[in-house]
Amino acid sequence: MRYNGKELAWLARQPRGFQREGQLLAGSVPPGSLIHRRPVLSERWGRLRGNLLFLLKSRHKESDADEVVVLERCVICTDNDGPNCGLTISFPGPGVSLYLEAPGRSERDAWSRALGRASAEALAARVAALRAAISGLRGLGPLAPGAPSTPQPPGPREGGNPALELSIACRGLPCGPGDSPPSPFARVYAQRAHAQTWTLHSRTETIEATCAPEFLASAAFFCAPRPLRICVSVCDSRDRSGPDGVKVLGKVECSVEELLRDGGKISLPLKSDQGVSAGEVRLQGWASDSGEETMASSPLLAVQGPREMSGWRAKRYHSLLHDEFLRTMFCNECVRTYRVPGHVESPRRPLLAVQERMAESRLSFHVPRQLLQMRLRQLSAWLSLLQSVDPLLPARVEERRQRLLALGREQMEAYTEALTSLHAHHGPSFKASRLRRERALAFVPINLHVQRLRVQDAHTRRDCTYDVVTVGAPAAHVLGFKGGGLRSLMARGACLRSGLGEQGDVRALLQRLWKLKLQFDSHLTSLASPPPLTARSAPPPLTTEELSAHLAHVADTTQQVVLLCEQEAVCEAVLRLARSESQESGLAATTPTAGSSTSSTLRVVSRREWTQLLSGVEEELELLLLGSGPEHDLRARVSLLAPRVRAACDRAGRALLAIALESEACWGSSLSHRRDVIDSHTLSALVVGCVLRLRAGLGDAAFLQQLRHAGLLVCFESLLSTYGDEQAMLEDMAVSVMDLSHRVSLRLTLSPPGSEGDGLLPSLTEDGEGCVVSVPLPAPMFRTLPEPLRDGALVPVSTALFSIGINEQQTLVERFHGDTSLQERLCVESCERLRAYHKRACAYLPSPEARGDVASPSWRPLPELLEELANSAASRRSKNVHVLQAAAQVCQRLRGVRVTSCKSAKDRTAMSVTLEQCALLRDRHGLPASVFSAALNCMRSEGCRLENAAKNVGCRRYAFHTLQLATFPRFYRPPEGTYGKVDT
Repeated sequence: MRYNGKELAWLARQPRGFQREGQLLAGSVPPGSLIHRRPVLSERWGRLRGNLLFLLKSRHKESDADEVVVLERCVICTDNDGPNCGLTISFPGPGVSLYLEAPGRSERDAWSRALGRASAEALAARVAALRAAISGLRGLGPLAPGAPSTPQPPGPREGGNPALELSIACRGLPCGPGDSPPSPFARVYAQRAHAQTWTLHSRTETIEATCAPEFLASAAFFCAPRPLRICVSVCDSRDRSGPDGVKVLGKVECSVEELLRDGGKISLPLKSDQGVSAGEVRLQGWASDSGEETMASSPLLAVQGPREMSGWRAKRYHSLLHDEFLRTMFCNECVRTYRVPGHVESPRRPLLAVQERMAESRLSFHVPRQLLQMRLRQLSAWLSLLQSVDPLLPARVEERRQRLLALGREQMEAYTEALTSLHAHHGPSFKASRLRRERALAFVPINLHVQRLRVQDAHTRRDCTYDVVTVGAPAAHVLGFKGGGLRSLMARGACLRSGLGEQGDVRALLQRLWKLKLQFDSHLTSLASPPPLTARSAPPPLTTEELSAHLAHVADTTQQVVLLCEQEAVCEAVLRLARSESQESGLAATTPTAGSSTSSTLRVVSRREWTQLLSGVEEELELLLLGSGPEHDLRARVSLLAPRVRAACDRAGRALLAIALESEACWGSSLSHRRDVIDSHTLSALVVGCVLRLRAGLGDAAFLQQLRHAGLLVCFESLLSTYGDEQAMLEDMAVSVMDLSHRVSLRLTLSPPGSEGDGLLPSLTEDGEGCVVSVPLPAPMFRTLPEPLRDGALVPVSTALFSIGINEQQTLVERFHGDTSLQERLCVESCERLRAYHKRACAYLPSPEARGDVASPSWRPLPELLEELANSAASRRSKNVHVLQAAAQVCQRLRGVRVTSCKSAKDRTAMSVTLEQCALLRDRHGLPASVFSAALNCMRSEGCRLENAAKNVGCRRYAFHTLQLATFPRFYRPPEGTYGKVDT
């Protein structure tokens, strides 16, 4: 009774209209309790009306209502074994069940039958059974289009192109009481061949207070089965007097042949059920000529109108599921079509053909699996390194090493378990927002989808596609945010790079040094081995070419060792270990053990001594390279070089290991795990966006040169606030996104012949401190690449992150002087990154004439846009969403990848994506400003993003409430009727 309390109380007081009423004993059954354990009961008067069970305050029916139970998704259980005449109403989940007792068994059974029939599921089943019975009766006509039916639009369409698209407009609709204009919407019914019933096919958006609506959302009829007849029913959403909650103003009916015979346009009189004129309906149809499905290919739509019906005969749709390169990566496509006006200056003012597609990606699970496999390989190598290094360390450091080995093994077990869970997953190809704290799916990004907008303009003959990747905030929801986000943890010194400044990850330095030492030892095995004892066992002498090759390998490895040991981070680590050893009693770390390669030369206590050790290595190397003569002379010289190289490697390795153990005291617990979870989310979104952008630009030579010389731009947009947990989420996201620039690169490879399924999916490989994303291309696409990219040249990735909070929590932060410095720093730093990328890519960007932006009044040169973006980012305006809109425009002009996110990528993300789509229609395709708001509301009420909300929480509503929306910027508010209380 918390919501609509007055209305429900009035309904409970009505004298008649109830299916059943009477005295009951009512009480609550806690979760886990048994029915025969009688709970505490109170006498109530019960009234059942529809699927609402009212429980009054007392046993008198004149008392006020106290509780109301909605009978939906409930189970009625009768207690036949117990001594009492009771029944239980239980609901899914761990909630409390309701226990009722009637005065007798007959009353109990009557209540049980009435409650069972009143549930929403039972009512739906009865309606379906009645419809089936009516359609099965002979001699009766089809079910009337005005019959009760669900007003919801159909669910997602899996691929395919519409064979017919229908646009609807009305005029002269009747006004309601007080001459108030209606708020109409249209339902489209289709009657298939040899069918007796009409099927609700689609519905349009609701347009407020108008007698002449022009609906932007169109009805799309797909390949099979084709409809023979179409019926359009116009309803008034304000009038609730109809049988299914809305009043039907009138309806029209025509066949597809009649529509196409009249050139795709037809006007029909709208008649009410009483036969009274209710205005006029104008229908316009377009036949698909996409090359995949044509009207002529359908026997039910064999009649085509004149060629001028469709105006511009070109491929009008593009599906993510029909492309050779993309169909293995995307699935479950949802399609919505629109016809919106464009080009006000055009005398004919043609309609823009707009299609909105949303799809899941199989990469949501594939990339986390690849990342986990790579992390397990790195973790195994790191643990092997910890075990193989000579344990000549101070006692306190050695104790940390043993503890770190145990934590590492635990982390390997956790990652192996997570990888097993991902391999065993067989559900949807996305993780719903309600599962963001599910531990088994921790590495899977939240609600990752691709949003594609395709616009066909018959006036300018442009066919444009715009893609946006939507994903929930890349953050470690499983680990919680009690201690803040990753940025705060790193600022407090609990990071893996503590004490190393900006020289890099200590683990990477240590592993690189260890690999160089192993390489040096392997070359010495072939070059500096001792002479044989007998001639019989003597190996064949090395040729001059082999000797030169081994010598070159030894010299190259030695030079790499010297360069690494000369780094400031390594030098500081050596000196730090020396100070630590001097404080240890007994100096156990300086006492060599039997068989150890260490010697007294490891006793380095100053920077000068360390420099002298490295200088000695360089001198021996120079003598080796300058020397000439017999093979045994060179081996003798190598035998003098080897101890110095080993001494430098051992000393530097022990020092780096000591630093690693000190700085990674928490490694293997929450921090390393947190970083990997966040990286998995951001990397998944990046790979999905890169795949789409690469596919769109494979036929553009200038874009491929831009990839080669400037890399790929990936621009992230965040709508998180800087309050509470969302502040910590933004900290997690900021660290991971900004680090992608120097941790990730792309490589385009040729897919093996006959590759299918997972063989065409991208793969991840280690590359020093980061990873390389290898994207396999089919042979025809691979041949279009420039020669350097075909030869395996890496494509760098440049990232930017713009964050502006738009919800009520951000208002609290700004009103009460909260900390917004993080989002300000992110925006300013991202502007600098965009400027740097523009300098590298400006020579390869298309001219304004080629891009078609000159005709747009909003077109401005990129340097001017970048300057405006920088000024907006530096300003301290409240909820300055102009930063997000300008950044999106700059990213599109730079041909980058767009990624939009909020907490769940469901509600605020939907507002941002639809706003960006309408802005593109306005700025690039001439959408008039007078219909901008109507197009925005149409996409939000009937588009794919509302379907995304239903996929995540089972309810076609955005999770907003009225007070919350009052704090939102103007163009980020959904239309009435599309939002409400939703459990997310």
